Amino acid sequence: MLTVESGPQADPFPHARFRRVTVHLWQLEMPHRTKWQPTPFRAQLGELVDMLVTQFGWMLTDVTGNPDTTSDPDH
Repeated sequence: MLTVESGPQADPFPHARFRRVTVHLWQLEMPHRTKWQPTPFRAQLGELVDMLVTQFGWMLTDVTGNPDTTSDPDH
């Protein structure tokens, strides 16, 4: 499993996750509240990374300017 996250190591913000389902196939998962939700997208890892960037780029946006999406006590 590969997880894409950002922020401080003590309180990372999850953006997306890739779960390996076969030798060459991975499934894209997205965070939803407190758990991960699988998407219907299964492909080779490179294809899913491209899909994440081009079709779901909003999932990769910086959350620093939106403190409601973090649990950082400073916000």
